[in-house]
Amino acid sequence: MYARKPILKFIDIGAGPGYLLDSLSLLMPKFSNLFYGIELYPPPQEFRTKHANFKIGSLFDISEKFDAGCCIEVIERLAPDVLRKLIQALLNVSNVNSIYYLNSAQPSFVKNIDPGYLDPLNRGHICIYSLIAIKNIFAEFGFTLLPLPGRDWGFLVELGKFDDADTNVETLMSRAWNPHPHNLTMLRDNGFGPFMYSAGIEAARCYYEAYSASQRTEWALSLQKQLDRC
Repeated sequence: MYARKPILKFIDIGAGPGYLLDSLSLLMPKFSNLFYGIELYPPPQEFRTKHANFKIGSLFDISEKFDAGCCIEVIERLAPDVLRKLIQALLNVSNVNSIYYLNSAQPSFVKNIDPGYLDPLNRGHICIYSLIAIKNIFAEFGFTLLPLPGRDWGFLVELGKFDDADTNVETLMSRAWNPHPHNLTMLRDNGFGPFMYSAGIEAARCYYEAYSASQRTEWALSLQKQLDRC
C-alpha cells in the first residue's frame, strides 16, 4: 500500500522455513507466483515450504528483480559491515522505487519494551540500529528511509533519493489511503476478498492514530509545564 509502483515481484529476505510464502499463497492464491523467498540457512527439507519460488542461498544468488519485499528479524544479527553487504545485494535485485519493510527493534523499543532483545548468545541479536544509523547506512546505496509512525520495531526503505516532504508521516499515510491501482486490485481481489486491504489500512490507521495521540499529549504536557513555571 505504501509502494509508488505496481508490485510484480515481492521477496521475503531471510525467509526461514518459508512460512510467509505459505501464508500469502493461502490468503492471495491468485498471486502466489509473484512471491519469492530466500534463505541462506534453511531447516531440513521436511520442514520447509514447498513453494516453487523458495530459494536457498543469498541475495547475490538471485537473478530476478523485485519491486517490494520484507526482511523480518534479520538485521539485528548483522554487524554494520555485513549489513552493508546485504544492502548491496538488495540494490542489485531492486527495480527503481522498489520498497522494503524491515522488522528490527530500535533502541527505544529495547529500552522500554524488551531489554532482553539484545541477546548474542541465545537469539543471535548483536546490533540495535537506530533510525539515524539506518538512514545513513542505506543512503550509501541510494535507499531512502521511510519511518513508520508509532512503530519503533519496523521501518521502510525505498530505492531512490527523496526529500523530507516525500517521507513525512502525512505523505506516508496519503500513500496508504491512495495505493497504486494495481496493488489495490491485488489486495481486494484475492482468495479472502478485501480482507488484506482492510487489515492493511486499519493497521496503518491504528499506529498512526496512536502516534498522533502521543504527540498531542506531549505537546499538551509541555504547555502545562510552561504554565507551572509561570
